[in-house]
Amino acid sequence: MNRTRFEEPVTVLVGMGLPVRIETVMEAYTLLQDWPAASRNGTHAIALNACKAGIAGEIDPETVRSTFVAFAHRNDMLVPNMGALMPAVSTDEACTIDARAGQAWRTKPNGGPNGHDFGSSASPRKSPLLEQGACSP
Repeated sequence: MNRTRFEEPVTVLVGMGLPVRIETVMEAYTLLQDWPAASRNGTHAIALNACKAGIAGEIDPETVRSTFVAFAHRNDMLVPNMGALMPAVSTDEACTIDARAGQAWRTKPNGGPNGHDFGSSASPRKSPLLEQGACSP
């Protein structure tokens, strides 16, 4: 077993919002080393020191992960574990849900559920899944 691998990866947004999975102490260390000097703060220093200690075998990977998560959260780059927040659905189920939402948009007086205006009823908004070709019209 790799003694520097996290039990659960940490997904962060880097650059122009690209999600990156950080799975090991070394990957966390590399990201922290590449962090711009002008943007470094206290959580950066703590996470970087934890990574160094983790690489040296002085602390366990889950302690390093905790400090890295705190750093990512503090810098608004942590991607929440979406699997824990929403149930997994098949494309067919998503299309059914999407179709129902589309019906709600067209049947509410202001163009959307709860009176929100999602577009003019004269030109109903197309389903994003339909536009991507994931659902049949």
